[in-house]
Amino acid sequence: MLSNLFQHSSTSTSSSIDYLQRVGSCHSFNIMETNDLNTSTNISVSKKHSIEFYWTIKIKANYTFIYSLSNTKTIDLRTNSYQTIEILNSRSRTLSASYAIYQVTTFDELWFNYDKLCNEAGKTLAKALNTNFTLKNLNLRSKRLCNVSGKAVAETLCNNITITSLNIDDNNLTDEAGKAMAEALHKNTTLKDLNLNNNLLSDETGKAIAEALCDNGGIALAKVLYENTFLTNLDLNNNKLGESAGKALAEALCKNTTLTNLNLGYNMLGESTGKALAEALSKNTTLTNLNIRINKFGESAGKALAEVLSKNTTLTNLFLGVNGSTVKALAEALCKNTTLTNLNLYLNKMGESTGKALAEALCKNTMLTNLDLSYKEMDELVEKALAEVLCKNNTLTDLKLYHYGFDKSQSTGKALGEALCKNTTLTNLTLCDLNHNKLGELAAKTLAEALCKNNTLTNLDLSSNGLGESAGKALAESLCINNTLTDLNLSNNQLGESAGKALAEALCKNHTLTDLNLSHNELLGESAGKALAEALCINTTLTDLKLYCNKMVNQQEKHWQKLYAKILP
Repeated sequence: MLSNLFQHSSTSTSSSIDYLQRVGSCHSFNIMETNDLNTSTNISVSKKHSIEFYWTIKIKANYTFIYSLSNTKTIDLRTNSYQTIEILNSRSRTLSASYAIYQVTTFDELWFNYDKLCNEAGKTLAKALNTNFTLKNLNLRSKRLCNVSGKAVAETLCNNITITSLNIDDNNLTDEAGKAMAEALHKNTTLKDLNLNNNLLSDETGKAIAEALCDNGGIALAKVLYENTFLTNLDLNNNKLGESAGKALAEALCKNTTLTNLNLGYNMLGESTGKALAEALSKNTTLTNLNIRINKFGESAGKALAEVLSKNTTLTNLFLGVNGSTVKALAEALCKNTTLTNLNLYLNKMGESTGKALAEALCKNTMLTNLDLSYKEMDELVEKALAEVLCKNNTLTDLKLYHYGFDKSQSTGKALGEALCKNTTLTNLTLCDLNHNKLGELAAKTLAEALCKNNTLTNLDLSSNGLGESAGKALAESLCINNTLTDLNLSNNQLGESAGKALAEALCKNHTLTDLNLSHNELLGESAGKALAEALCINTTLTDLKLYCNKMVNQQEKHWQKLYAKILP
């Protein structure tokens, strides 16, 4: 049964919750009792009791949502009025941050839904946290805290014994706050997850944190990694740590025994840090997830990392996107590695010899399940070699090929289609072309034929490939036969009215598809919209349909009113 219908705008339900109002000099916020912070921003819920209570919910101007929580169905009509909604008959109340934290002692997660906390508000919050002994998860993402509030929160961590997860991503924090956070990690014994992503931290903070994870008398964040024995997740993505901090962190990893997830992406670490990290991975026995994307490691660092991966037995997820000529050496390592399951090589240059080496490795590797090889362009022979891999590899389940220039050769898409007829393990395939090149009609039809035979693929993304009408109709016909696909993205493909009608007819017959994205297909037209509305009254499995940016919907038409009447009580 359809639960989400998005029509006119690409804005998701989760983004529609308004920043909460300011009341006097106080800042309003949401408090919840739930197992997942995400439910604080996702009103469309799958289970009636997944949201126990909210404080102060206000829907943004231009977005009104109609709910029937007893049936968990939602329609987004995108009207132009305010509406305040109480969920599960809960009280709606606005409180100041400090009052709530002092008075409410039963919640364990706190999400601030306001776009800015001034210095005084940040300090008041930090002070209040000293008296609260139940809060476990604190999310202050993108609140423009700056250093004064950042330091106050850090000082709180020195004494707090309950907070296990802290997110202060994107808050313009510099080394002044960063070093205070590192100092707090020397004393704190409960924090496990720390997100400092997208701030203005430099090598001073990086070294201080490394010290906190080791304590060798050096400079800030690296030091923490020696001494702290509780932190398991550390996100320093998109700061300005540089080589010296990178090396300090690498040295800390040689001694630290608790960290399992580390994100050092986009930090200008350089080649020497890449080599130092390789050495650290040869000694570290706990790290399982490492993100070191966009750090200009170069060929020698790439080889060092590859050599370590041949022997490392703990790392399972590695993100090496945009790091120069590292792929060929890594391909050789994949023939020997026995633990890596997720490898991201996004935007790494891949010539013919490199691509073939990788293809050969994938035929031998028996562990890798997720692979991202997205790049702007790739040699045609490499593309074909990778397609042939799918005929032989029996472990890969998720393959992403974003950003390819498929219009250069339709034979690549055809080879992929033929591979899908033989492959028995792949469940997720992304062929999205962000350059809006064409996969090609012949290739798309080959893929459609493959969907009639393939019985493992569940998610297929063909967005932005200019498929056109005939390819769209071919894919619609395949949906009448395929009984495994649950998620299909055909957005931005110039499908046209006849393709829209064919898809509507397919929805009357298909019993497995739950998520269909037809957004940005302006040629669909009103008759296709009518056919889709009528199909949705018959279909019993589709739960999410995206139709925004299409000239096909008139909410006053009888066929749409009939659909609304079915979905809403």
